[in-house]
Amino acid sequence: MTQDVYIIIRGEHTQEGVTDEPVILKTRGSYCFRNGKHFLRYTDEKSGESCLAKFDEKSLSMHRKGGLYSDMYFEVGRHFEFPCVTEAGTLDFAVETKEIALVGTSDDRQIELEVFYDLFAGEQKVQESHVTISCVPYPIV
Repeated sequence: MTQDVYIIIRGEHTQEGVTDEPVILKTRGSYCFRNGKHFLRYTDEKSGESCLAKFDEKSLSMHRKGGLYSDMYFEVGRHFEFPCVTEAGTLDFAVETKEIALVGTSDDRQIELEVFYDLFAGEQKVQESHVTISCVPYPIV
């Protein structure tokens, strides 16, 4: 069953020991739970890109379609390389996931996923990141 949800994605990134201001996306989208996986579909209102987050307690895949295409995969202990199309051109990155924590279930009123990972450009680690994805039923009561 698909339901309307309010989604908050919050990213904190640390480069050379300095933590940047959090990047926060708040939007409406749709949620469903199917075959043991949670699915969140939403539109990034800033770029207008269609996005899909698919996750469980062990992994997260993030897909962005359109002009700023990206396809990322997170699983603890895995090194995943991916191209990322940005306004500056296509850049090659990699992620190494350190931890994934899922709080809540499809039966709960709120689901939250936390992912801790390192981001690499080539062989060089460029930042440590912590991303939280949460959703609650919409409208919020």
